[in-house]
Amino acid sequence: MKRIRTHRVTFAAWGMILLSLGLLLWAQHSTPFAEWYATRVYPALSYAVGYLTGRLPFSLGELLICALIAGAGVGLALLGAYLRGHASRRRAALFAAARTALLAGGVILLLFTLLGGINYHRLPFSHFAALEVGPSPAEELEALCRSLIGEANAQARLLPQELPTVRELGAKAPGIMEDLSREFPALEGYYPSPKPVFFSRGMSYLQLLGIYFPFTAEANFNADAPYHEIPATLCHELSHLRGFMREDEANFIAYLACEGSGDPVFRYSGALLALDYAMSGLYGVDPARCAALYEDYGERLILDLNESRVYWSRFEGPAATVSRKANDAYLKVNAQFDGVRSYGRMVDLLLARRRTQENMS
Repeated sequence: MKRIRTHRVTFAAWGMILLSLGLLLWAQHSTPFAEWYATRVYPALSYAVGYLTGRLPFSLGELLICALIAGAGVGLALLGAYLRGHASRRRAALFAAARTALLAGGVILLLFTLLGGINYHRLPFSHFAALEVGPSPAEELEALCRSLIGEANAQARLLPQELPTVRELGAKAPGIMEDLSREFPALEGYYPSPKPVFFSRGMSYLQLLGIYFPFTAEANFNADAPYHEIPATLCHELSHLRGFMREDEANFIAYLACEGSGDPVFRYSGALLALDYAMSGLYGVDPARCAALYEDYGERLILDLNESRVYWSRFEGPAATVSRKANDAYLKVNAQFDGVRSYGRMVDLLLARRRTQENMS
């Protein structure tokens, strides 16, 4: 009987792994299937999971990660104890550990596939925003940067003396995303409040502002990060909840949400996010033009950008390097073949939107 149960566990694990790989390959080679899944199946799953976890005042995803780390430590300790025993016990312990790891891997892979993985292969957000992304001359990029500098300076002057708390920002973000969904129906759906991570300082060592945990449909953010970076991060992570997993798209959606929020705190954060990528893009093609534009930065922009630079430089180290490499590999595995460089494609979306607006005016 025990052997039958063992075989069932092994077959179940391999079944989940093969099903997951089959669905991911199908999505990778069939955008219609990926889009059908993202709009017909995924919303119900994400709502069911997100509604339940959204009732919790803490990040269940963070708790599960901590439990997984602790469980792995205990498991390794027990395995070590068994390996010091008789040869037959060592063999049984190794097989049991392998089965457990295989089953856990199968469950994790299947949940990731159903709650996020397939969405990497859906239609891009530019399709729903009716934007034509294409090459742009440096003059257009310079004009975009100049416009974003003006926008950031204007919103900086409107910032209230008493800024909302981080939790107040988190409570406001879902409503801002819901407002944006009226313009873009592809973003319609349930938005739970993003959750601050208890070990936020640990995220800083990994150079992470936020993380979407698909297994619990939770948007998590680094509450220890510079304040002006948090509002846009909240909207970025919530955009993943709607099935837009590409990082360039999540950044663009976050900018649109912040810009249309009517809230100077969010608008300022969104403008800084867009400006950072636009100026990096301009520096890559024309450093002289980029340097000249820095003269237009207002005092608040300079102070906040310096705060970010100083803050993140404190956490440079081996953990940050490993985190960047892991993130780069993760993006490439999920068909973002430029890896972390795909974040720069947000500039192409910003330019495409600017051209569309100019053609309409």
